[in-house]
Amino acid sequence: MCEPHATGRDHRGEETGTVEKLHSDAKITALVQGHIDAENSADLQAIADTLIESVGYRVASPCYPDDPHPFAVSSGEAGYMKVWENLGDRFLSYRAVLNDVLRFPGENRALALYTITAFPARDFLGLPRARAYTYDAAAIMEFDEAGGMSAETVYGNFVMISLGLARMKEFLAEEAGQPARTAEQWDLADHG
Repeated sequence: MCEPHATGRDHRGEETGTVEKLHSDAKITALVQGHIDAENSADLQAIADTLIESVGYRVASPCYPDDPHPFAVSSGEAGYMKVWENLGDRFLSYRAVLNDVLRFPGENRALALYTITAFPARDFLGLPRARAYTYDAAAIMEFDEAGGMSAETVYGNFVMISLGLARMKEFLAEEAGQPARTAEQWDLADHG
């Protein structure tokens, strides 16, 4: 089931040292599915139970390289949980279906490909309340030897990309000396 002494990598791909316990492909797939299931439950404790306290969390979102305060999600369990608290407030339903898990050979890390279906609780970027939309996204997930998620980097998340775009508009207004619109004025909420 486990191979000893594999080299681990963090969510940026940098070596973290020796992994004493390498999970099997089946175990990695089960850990990814378990995390997705916890998120789908909207049970904050169930989500927290899949994470380690110092989980590295990054959501890829657009920004201007010279913006001193680009949209970002705080790392660590508290930052991760803040995202899910806010999603619960903003969406009637927010569910992911796991499409595939692609294991990084020799690591406790995998690329998860999934489809999200979301029902906004209010109008969102001009999209009507309670009308479902769907999109594909991906995440690189890394797990520790005990099976806790130690790092996640999310790509293609429509909600987070929208928040990044809203921050870009705020930054342009700040540069022009105009009053910056808040995320709420862009019909978005602060997630981090």
